[in-house]
Amino acid sequence: MASNLTLAGGSDPYRPFLLGIESITSGDNSLLLEPIITALDSIVTQIWLPISACKAFESTFGLVWNDTYELYLLDNDQHSALVAKNASITFTLSTGDGNSADRLTITLPYAAFDLQASPPLAGNGTFYYFPLKQAANETQYTLGRTLLQEVYVLADYDRGLITLYEAVYPDSSVQSNIVTICPPGSSTCNASSSQSTPQKLSTGAIVGTAIGGAILVCLGIGIWIITKKRRRVSVKVTESISNAGLGTSDNSEPDHTQLRQAHSELEAPFGYPNKSLKSGIDSGYTPPRQELSSDGILESGGTELHEIEGDPTVPELYGCTSWPTSNQRETNLTEEPDGL
Repeated sequence: MASNLTLAGGSDPYRPFLLGIESITSGDNSLLLEPIITALDSIVTQIWLPISACKAFESTFGLVWNDTYELYLLDNDQHSALVAKNASITFTLSTGDGNSADRLTITLPYAAFDLQASPPLAGNGTFYYFPLKQAANETQYTLGRTLLQEVYVLADYDRGLITLYEAVYPDSSVQSNIVTICPPGSSTCNASSSQSTPQKLSTGAIVGTAIGGAILVCLGIGIWIITKKRRRVSVKVTESISNAGLGTSDNSEPDHTQLRQAHSELEAPFGYPNKSLKSGIDSGYTPPRQELSSDGILESGGTELHEIEGDPTVPELYGCTSWPTSNQRETNLTEEPDGL
């Protein structure tokens, strides 16, 4: 028998790696009536075999098929008996090509089949079960993780090949031997020279690495300090502009003092153009003579004041307690106001 088996990828994307099962035996019992072609799939847990092979397993190990959960469930007595028996099962594998004589034998201990079904696989409970499934047809024949846990798989993606080896469990004192897989057509790759010999860094390499790390740390700290200073300067400039009332958009409303000040400067449409003039009048200042032009416009130092029809509500003007009529206004406009 060969120590490994190499498989070529197939054209079926759902079953990329196919291989043959030549026989399945346990002691003197044959569990497979004839060779079959099956898929190798790490997604599937169980081993899916023809119903005839499953019947042979039932007879050899006392298994009972559960139609409700479609599993071979085991009670505690059955499980204890199989563990005590510790029977092994041997698979003889091939490439599936009738012209190839390559064969690989994989022997699985009963521990590889000693699994538990957790909810919801078997309802709400947890039960021991034998990881064997009845395939409805040949497209469901599959070797899942139950077999793969006892196999080494080497994947050569450049060539589209995988190679199977029977798993071994050496003592921890055995050194590993990792060999490089050379790509196709490579003339420089030397597979035999790439032994897994641990290599230590030289003293110079260690010192250089340490110095390089220190330089990077110092650069990082310097950049951080410069950035922090720039942020502080930016914040100070922003605060200065804000205190000066420039360059900032403040949605807050002016207080009542500001409103009263602005309001007093805008009002007094006839008597007091501004505060300074009102102060002068209150202190005995005599305003300039105002004359009425032919078109009904008041003329006073070049300032035009239009007469407004109606009786607007205004403060007392020139000591009057009521607003004069139209005729009285024309007369008063040509006279010096009294009491000023």
